[in-house]
Amino acid sequence: MKPDLSMSGYIFTGWHTESGQKVTVKDNDSSFEMPNGDVELVGYWIKNTTEVSGEKTWNDADDQDGKRPDKITVNLLANGNPVKSMEVKSDASGKWKYTFKDVAKYDNAGREIVYTVTENAVAEYTPAISGYNIKNSYTPKKTSVTVTKRWDDSDNQDGKRPNSIKVQLYGNDDKVGNEVEITDGSGWSYTWNNLPEKKAGKTIKYTVKEAESINGYTASYNNENQGNIIISNKHVPEKTKVEGEKTWNDRNDQDGKRPKEITVNLLANGKEVKKVKATAANGWKYSFTDLPKYENGRVIKYTVTEDAVNGYTPDIDGYNIRNSYTPEETSVTVTKGWDDANNQDGKRPKSVKVQLYANGEKKGAEVELGDGNIWTHTWTKLPKKAGGKDIEYTVKETTKVEGYTAEVDNSNTGNIRIMNIHKPEVTEVNGKKVWNDKDDQDGKRPKEITVNLLANVREVKNVKATAATDWKYSFTDLPKYENGRVIKYTVTENTVDDYNTEIEGYDIK
Repeated sequence: MKPDLSMSGYIFTGWHTESGQKVTVKDNDSSFEMPNGDVELVGYWIKNTTEVSGEKTWNDADDQDGKRPDKITVNLLANGNPVKSMEVKSDASGKWKYTFKDVAKYDNAGREIVYTVTENAVAEYTPAISGYNIKNSYTPKKTSVTVTKRWDDSDNQDGKRPNSIKVQLYGNDDKVGNEVEITDGSGWSYTWNNLPEKKAGKTIKYTVKEAESINGYTASYNNENQGNIIISNKHVPEKTKVEGEKTWNDRNDQDGKRPKEITVNLLANGKEVKKVKATAANGWKYSFTDLPKYENGRVIKYTVTEDAVNGYTPDIDGYNIRNSYTPEETSVTVTKGWDDANNQDGKRPKSVKVQLYANGEKKGAEVELGDGNIWTHTWTKLPKKAGGKDIEYTVKETTKVEGYTAEVDNSNTGNIRIMNIHKPEVTEVNGKKVWNDKDDQDGKRPKEITVNLLANVREVKNVKATAATDWKYSFTDLPKYENGRVIKYTVTENTVDDYNTEIEGYDIK
């Protein structure tokens, strides 16, 4: 006979006697020959279901770039053959777990089935499967941020600019890393590299702020070009003003000598920069406004002078000018100027002496002019007339300034200007090219050569020498000095093929 051995969810493993001894089937149709006597057989079945469980994990910086899908598909393979698929999503706890339930554990021959899993491709991710667990990796994109500091402070006119500042990088308003110091040495710039481009799928907005405010400056930020942030620090240079009043000591203009107006000159560190008129209409008051307070970080010293007022003697107290009229008195101011290419040759003396003359006659002692008195001097309380005629006052230099010529401008009576002119010395370099080639026996001699002139080893000029010039060359009108020191001129020659060069002084062999 042939029994029905099927049972749902189970697999038949064989017949056994009551004592548990397995009975071997002898023929091909699962029937067997009964032994002599009565035998009771027991059939054995085992449960044939199992489950396959795994978890999906992600290596993508917590989905920084927003590339992670909402779901994935996991495929179950039995002995390498696909049998089932399942969509897997994140659960309430954020886990991506899956389970294939009630799958056969054994095949029809009673062999245990080997289960494996695969995953449908996830764009831009690389999978790694360990058992039933799947790990997908994605490399988030990187970016960089550069901050540049700009100063709007009239080239640090007030000297308020710090030597360095510290800045802090923020990503979506959260601090990123530590503060960074930038200086003039770094070009007032810094770049953060290898920064995450996105967070939770959205582009991170990077900003930069100064760690501390800079006294006297206001900061503005320009982030229009994402990744290139410009911080502009503006400092409005401090201003000041000069105000003064003109008073008269002339017995209420007894002699009718008082002018209708006067000219007040404003000097900044001894250099005239502005003029203004003062009149009776404005109460003889004057002012200079909107003046820079600093220059190169130092407070500017403002002083005033007054164009000479005929018959009056000025007395300046701070910015107030008192003019007194004493019959037959005047003043003479001399100012020394230099035209010498900013003392290129180093010939300018530290001081010179000048002599005042009245109608060609010496008046008083010599006066020394120098940096200390800003190369100017005023003689006051001088008699205006002699014998009923105006005295002609002149000024001459008594110090012989070697290498300079003096030009005197007395066109503005009472304000004499002496300009010392020195034309920087020049020199020249002359040389000759000499050939030692048996009169160009092999025809190797070039048509021309190039001679280079070096000033203190720095190349400054070059010139050609040819047979037409008898292989002579010259550099003319060369400055002899630089910063008061004699310039050392040397020459070199551009390489001439097949020839060796030897330089003696300025001659080239």
